[in-house]
Amino acid sequence: MCDYVNHINEDNDFIRYRDILIIYLMGVEGFRNVEVHRLCDEDINWEYRSINVRGKGHGGMVYPCDATFTVLERYLAARPRPTKDGTLTPTIISDHRHNFGRVSRNGIRDIMNRILRGCDLKHHGYSCHILRHSCGTNLYSETKDIRLVQEQLRHSDPKMTARYAHVHERMTNRHTEKLAPKID
Repeated sequence: MCDYVNHINEDNDFIRYRDILIIYLMGVEGFRNVEVHRLCDEDINWEYRSINVRGKGHGGMVYPCDATFTVLERYLAARPRPTKDGTLTPTIISDHRHNFGRVSRNGIRDIMNRILRGCDLKHHGYSCHILRHSCGTNLYSETKDIRLVQEQLRHSDPKMTARYAHVHERMTNRHTEKLAPKID
């Protein structure tokens, strides 16, 4: 798997840590693009080290790993003062024209497409959502707990989550191996 973080060639700490944070939120914590886009400072509970996710109708509380919180802390330390979005403070902000407002969903896609191209993983049909799928597949591979994957990805339907177990099964058991002729 590509080391996405090493494909961020950016000297500006704000932009570097923003892009790394997006990777962590999507690839490690399983956030959707819209959830990264909607994230506000007010959603972060530092005492319990949790984040209230504003999802597509069924958000919820997630408890990111320490590495994600470390990147979040570094990003917030380097981030310029954001432009408020009503009463809320957008966490992930744009550097576009230096207005420092909420980054758009297209902006997140552009950031991730640039990183995927740097890893030589940007192909037709691949988008930043590939990181969410990687999170589900890798989490199932590590835990074999489909319920945990369902909770982490905030799926309302367990059938949606079951595909990660199926992918793991197919990757682990290469059934066609039995059909391959032996080579001396």
